[in-house]
Amino acid sequence: MGLNSFQQKFRKYINEYRLFAPDDRILLSVSGGVDSSVLCHLMAATHQNWAIAHVNFQLRGEESDLDEVFVKQLAEKYSVPFFIQKFATEDYARQQKISIQMAARALRRTWFEELLTQEDYQYTALAHHHNDQLETLLLNLAKGSGISGLRAMLPKQDCWVRPLLWATKEDILDYAEKQQLTWREDRSNAEDKYQRNRIRHHIIPVLKEINPSLLTTSQQTLERLREVEAFFQAEVFRLRELSVRKEKGRLIISREIIIQHPQATSLLTEWLAPYGFNWEDATQITASLARQPQPGLQFQSASHRLWVDRGELILTEISNSTETQTHLLHSQGATNQISSGQLIGKIISADNYQIQSDSLLAALDYHQLTFPLTLRPWQAGDRFQPLGMNHNKKISDFLVDLKMPRYLKDQVLVLLSEDEIVWVVGHRIDNRFRVTQQTQQVYEIRWQPN
Repeated sequence: MGLNSFQQKFRKYINEYRLFAPDDRILLSVSGGVDSSVLCHLMAATHQNWAIAHVNFQLRGEESDLDEVFVKQLAEKYSVPFFIQKFATEDYARQQKISIQMAARALRRTWFEELLTQEDYQYTALAHHHNDQLETLLLNLAKGSGISGLRAMLPKQDCWVRPLLWATKEDILDYAEKQQLTWREDRSNAEDKYQRNRIRHHIIPVLKEINPSLLTTSQQTLERLREVEAFFQAEVFRLRELSVRKEKGRLIISREIIIQHPQATSLLTEWLAPYGFNWEDATQITASLARQPQPGLQFQSASHRLWVDRGELILTEISNSTETQTHLLHSQGATNQISSGQLIGKIISADNYQIQSDSLLAALDYHQLTFPLTLRPWQAGDRFQPLGMNHNKKISDFLVDLKMPRYLKDQVLVLLSEDEIVWVVGHRIDNRFRVTQQTQQVYEIRWQPN
C-alpha cells in the first residue's frame, strides 16, 4: 500500500530540508502525547532504522509512570528498540536554582546526546509542529529577542531534527483520528501556570480573530525570517573573516569596522555572544567607541574581558584560577606548572656560558638566589632594578615605557627571591641578579606560556 497524502508531505519535508538520509538511524523523543504518537506512526510508514526513547521526569506521580508504560507498548507495537531514563527533575531544578522546565530540557538534552553516541544513532527527532513554532515566536517576541529567536525553531539543528514543523496541531489530530491512533493526554497542557500555555489559550485565539489564516501566514513569515537570518549570518561570517582574528588565545576585532559599520551593534552581538556578551553590552561598546575613548577602557562579561586598544578591541578570558603564587624548587630541571604556563629551571656551569637573546629565558646568578623562588602577578608598588640600570624603577612605570597595552599588563608575572624581584617574566631581569664574570653557576629559567 502506498503512502497517504499526509505521509507523503512528511517524507517530502524530510527530503526538502535534508533532515536525514534513508539509511540514517533515528532516535525518536516520544512523550506519549498525540504529536509524538503520530511521529511514530509516520516513521513506521516511511523509515526503517529508528527507535523510541522516553524520559520519565517523575513530575506527575502515577501519570508519569503510566506514560512510560504506554510508550514502551508503542515500541513493542512497532517492534523498535526502546530506551528509558528517569530523572528526579524537581531535585535537580532545586540544586541548580532553575525552573522545572529548564531543568527538564537540560536533563533531556544531555541524555539524548549521550544516547546518540552510545547507541550509534545519527539524529534525534522531535515532534514539534507549527503551533509550537508560533507559540515560540510570540513568547520570544514578548520577552525580547534577536533574529534567531524570531525565526523560532529550525527544522534541523546539529543532531536535532523536527520533521513535523510543517504540520499544524489540527492536521496532527485529524491524522491521529483517521488512523485510529491512541495517545496519552497530559493534563498540565490545560493549565495556565506555564507561559506557553497562556499564549496558546489566550493570545493565539485573539490573533485568529484578527486573522483567521494566522497559522498559514505565520508559517510564511517564519520561512522568510529563516531566509533573512541565513543571509544575515553569511554576512556576519564574511565580515568576521575580514575583521576578526585569534592570536595567542585572544580574540582581536578591528576597531575601525565597529566605528564605521552602520550595523556594528548587531555584528558585535553575534561575534561576542559566545563569550557572554549580549545586545545591551554591544550597544554600550559601540556607543563608547563613537565618543573616541582613550585606550584602556574595558567591558566585562561573566567569563571574558573586552579591552579597547588604539586600533583594536581585545577579548581575553578572565582566569578563574585562585592561584596567586607558586614555588620553583632549586633542584636540577625543576618544573612548575601554573594556569597560564610553566617555568622550567636548571643549573648550568658558568664556564663558557653564553647568554641568549630570548625574552622567555632568564639567566641568573645561582648563588645570589634564595630558594624557593616565588612566582606571582605583579602588584601596585612593586619595584625592581632593570638590567643595565643602577636604580630602582616601579614596574608600573616600566610597563608604561614598554608601551604595553592595558589588557596585557594584567597578565604580567614576577619571579621573586625572598622579597626581591629577580625577573619580570618575559621582559627584563633585575640587574642585581645578572650573570657576571664572578658567577660560578647560572640558574637558567625558561617561561613557557600556554
